[in-house]
Amino acid sequence: MVSTSRNAVLSFAVVAALAAAQPASAEVFTIGDSFTVSGGNSPDSFSQSVPFQTGTVSLDGGALNLTISIVPLGDAAQNEWVVFQYQTANGDPLSLSNLSWHLDQIGLPAAVPVNFVGDFTQFTDANGTPFDQTISIFGQGLMGNPVPGGAGNGEGTLGYAAPFPAGPLPDLGAFANPFGFVTNALGTTDVYGFTQALEFAPQTPITPPSGAPEPLTFSLFAAGLAGLGVARRRKA
Repeated sequence: MVSTSRNAVLSFAVVAALAAAQPASAEVFTIGDSFTVSGGNSPDSFSQSVPFQTGTVSLDGGALNLTISIVPLGDAAQNEWVVFQYQTANGDPLSLSNLSWHLDQIGLPAAVPVNFVGDFTQFTDANGTPFDQTISIFGQGLMGNPVPGGAGNGEGTLGYAAPFPAGPLPDLGAFANPFGFVTNALGTTDVYGFTQALEFAPQTPITPPSGAPEPLTFSLFAAGLAGLGVARRRKA
């Protein structure tokens, strides 16, 4: 378990839903399937179905943009980072210091049984530039961005070995109650974005169907990344 503050927690629920569907291609996740993004005071509260695919979608009635990137590492274990980059769209801060804040990804569509092996988190300014974080928010170690193409520093943990079956993954996210735990650590209330990067690997290496192209390596956006750890989210 990751050591965390009582009121600023990275969440990783310990029970995953099972699914019987078999993957149609050599993908760790089923591209195009839906998952749910849930936000609390980020900058509003919402729950929205989102397709799992690279690109940018609008959330919370246009108040928040989410950019999803997939960054395969090209190693024998077929590890890949899934990056969720949130940035406010209307000039409002991500949240206010006195409010309870959370962002969660619920039901990411694993195409095969996977191991959750790493996470990394960052917060960003109005330009999408990651803050130079020097104080841990979620009780994890400070580190440079471990995602190829990423920049800046944040906090995270590498080397998990948490197995999950194919199908919707459990609730993955972060919360701070109040958001002041974040702003105090960063030394500013001008926080406009949050990115989390989650590293996964198939439990058994997968082989592309005959004649199928290898998955592309998607470029990572210049803004900082963020990720998530392994503590069940506590309700405020």
